[in-house]
Amino acid sequence: MNKKLFYILIAFVLAAVIFSTYWVLNKQPSQENIFDTNQLPIVTTPSQNTPSDTKTYRNDEFGFEFQYPKEWVIRREDKSVNYYSKLLLWISTPVIYNNEERFDLAFLVNIVIPKFVDTDFWQSQENTSKIVVGGAEGKKYEYEYEGFPHTTVILPLRDLKMILGTGDGEKQYLDEFNQILASFKFLK
Repeated sequence: MNKKLFYILIAFVLAAVIFSTYWVLNKQPSQENIFDTNQLPIVTTPSQNTPSDTKTYRNDEFGFEFQYPKEWVIRREDKSVNYYSKLLLWISTPVIYNNEERFDLAFLVNIVIPKFVDTDFWQSQENTSKIVVGGAEGKKYEYEYEGFPHTTVILPLRDLKMILGTGDGEKQYLDEFNQILASFKFLK
């Protein structure tokens, strides 16, 4: 009888550990795990040319920087980094929803292998134009996905591709997106 109780207890503990691990890895982002770039191992400092209402995000590993609204936060999404994606940043803006502060996904930066963007989805987009961002020529896609307008820019980045796009937030944040693109610089 004690041996049976022992096995039941072990099974219960194992189930609790599996459930807890699943919950922690798959819970929705909250204010606790969305952090300001000052907590990232990447320099965030206002430069001499930076307006006082913006911050500068700088990534020396991939060699780029851009300015973004100072009240926005950047979350580096390490869970999504895989064979296709080498860096994923979500830039979010605080919004009030049902009297509660949340973060609206306004902008993303995704560094990917070329195979990721050489798909039928991108090839089938009709509203495509050339664009120059930070001195690099790329393609700008304007499309609707799940009933929501999106704008995405794909740029070359050494042997990779950089995707800059409006996020899946409450609105498109197109003005802010264009300001970020205008401030974008590739580092030498």
